Amino acid sequence: MKTKTLIAGVFLATVCVVRADITSVTLAGTGAADVNLTAEGTTDWIMLGQGGGAAGIENRDEKSGVNHIGAVTVTGTKDSWAAHPSRFTWTDGAPTATATDVLGDWEAKPLGGLDATDQALTFSVNDLAVGDYTMMLYTSSYKASQLLTATIGASSMTATHGFSNDATYYSIAFSIDTLGDVLDISFNRNDAGGDQYSNVGISAVTIAAVPEPATLGLIAACGGGILFIRRRIML
Repeated sequence: MKTKTLIAGVFLATVCVVRADITSVTLAGTGAADVNLTAEGTTDWIMLGQGGGAAGIENRDEKSGVNHIGAVTVTGTKDSWAAHPSRFTWTDGAPTATATDVLGDWEAKPLGGLDATDQALTFSVNDLAVGDYTMMLYTSSYKASQLLTATIGASSMTATHGFSNDATYYSIAFSIDTLGDVLDISFNRNDAGGDQYSNVGISAVTIAAVPEPATLGLIAACGGGILFIRRRIML
């Protein structure tokens, strides 16, 4: 979000020029992560695969009363890894209200043979308020490399991770222009070869709104300017 300030006499107006786009898609780290989804996903979050500790590949927990993160579609054979090393905790979830150190994910495995193109997990994010956001995506792969793509309209960026058996996590910075803007996420296997057990997976997703420093500074400056003008008038 970019902010412009117009000054004419003693009047000061702010015009916000906002453009929906993907600012960055970054591999933020590898290995196990301990994440408090309630603290990190202040706008929305989901956790896939184990349903607050109960085994089952169809389970999905999410932030109660919020539905920005849409259905996660698995292309390929759907599975779940109950021993995923990252652990997730929350206190504002549904259908499981509270959980501690939950493991698990949803995985996409080959439909048959060793086809590297039939494995992906995709979802969309809808109905966010205008502003800037950060998404954290907690992922994994086994005998496969990773390709993450984030898209809003014509704006799209990717990040990759090489052939590995890693737990990984990605950071996505993006901006929303209007209520109708949709963020599309695709997490794919990105290599040829492997074996029948190769896969890519998603454990959890968090979204948090990012305060706009320029706007906060402008509000402070406006307040100071108004006080200064008022003092001059009183004198």
